[in-house]
Amino acid sequence: MTNRFTRARSICGSCSGKSGTLSAEGDAAAARSAASAAESDAAAARGAADQAEADATKANDAADSAQKHADAVAEAAQHARDSAVQAQQAADRAEEAARKAEEANRKEQADGLNGETPPGMSDDEKFYLWSEGGDDLVNEFQDSLKAASEGILDFIKQNGADVLLEIIGVKDAQRCFGEGDIVSCLWTVVNAASLIALIAKIPAVASAIAKITGGVAKFLEATAVGQKFLELARSKIGQGLARCAEGFAALRAAAANCLTVLKDYATKYFNFDGTAAFKLQKNDMDHILRGHHPDYFDPASRVGKQKSDLFPPEIHSIEDVQEAVHVILEQNKGKLDVTKWGDVTGIYKGRVYKVGWQTGGRIGQFTPVT
Repeated sequence: MTNRFTRARSICGSCSGKSGTLSAEGDAAAARSAASAAESDAAAARGAADQAEADATKANDAADSAQKHADAVAEAAQHARDSAVQAQQAADRAEEAARKAEEANRKEQADGLNGETPPGMSDDEKFYLWSEGGDDLVNEFQDSLKAASEGILDFIKQNGADVLLEIIGVKDAQRCFGEGDIVSCLWTVVNAASLIALIAKIPAVASAIAKITGGVAKFLEATAVGQKFLELARSKIGQGLARCAEGFAALRAAAANCLTVLKDYATKYFNFDGTAAFKLQKNDMDHILRGHHPDYFDPASRVGKQKSDLFPPEIHSIEDVQEAVHVILEQNKGKLDVTKWGDVTGIYKGRVYKVGWQTGGRIGQFTPVT
């Protein structure tokens, strides 16, 4: 009994030693695993820290870029504000220049075209205009002459505002039309007028001021248009009258501008049953060809309009023009009168034409009638 018990204890003691050894090895493995996990966590933490640092760097870079963009936007905005200020200043200067120009124009008008009235229409001017555009062009020239000849005082009287002249006088009226604010100027002068002169006329004065200030802009515009038309028309008429001139030494240089086809042209005369002769001179033939012949048409020589009724193919040469004029005059020989201006119409080769002349029988108009 005793030996079996002792041997059993010996066996059990051996079992206890092995169990302790196994437990230590497990703990060591667990420790190694934990260490490995910790190392992995540390590596992950370092990776996260590196990523965080990289993200922070990117964030700083983005912030720097955003600041630069913000600065650029602010600078651009400042430039835009500066440009807007400069543009406004330029607009103000332009407005001021326009105001001064308007004042200068008004002052010129108030002075009655500086005291100079454009000369009236001469017979030569009338003939040139009439031969080119008939009564319509003559009337346009006369209307422009009338408009360009009128001054501010004429305008005041035409609008029934004579009462202003009674109250403030001619000089102050002329001065106010040279001011930027006509209404304020007129009322300032009226307020300074004598109470005796002003009494009982205030309603009429107010009506007169309203009437003339409402129409002065249109009046000035019409006057300017009239002046411009006169200048252009007289320039072209002067060139036309001088072109192909004959018999005047002072105008021989101008004759060089005559169409070369007319170099040897001689005045053509037309007589019918004892009537005084009609004549077609070189400068008038030049004018007709420049106005109507397809080969010589010159829009720059025209007054008023830039288009013209051109001759058809059957009128090609100078002789064709002379023959057509002769035929049409002969068709109307019972109506011909060289003692005054006149015109007649007739048919040449199936088409209608007009021939017109000045007192004395000088032919200056030969044109198709459409």
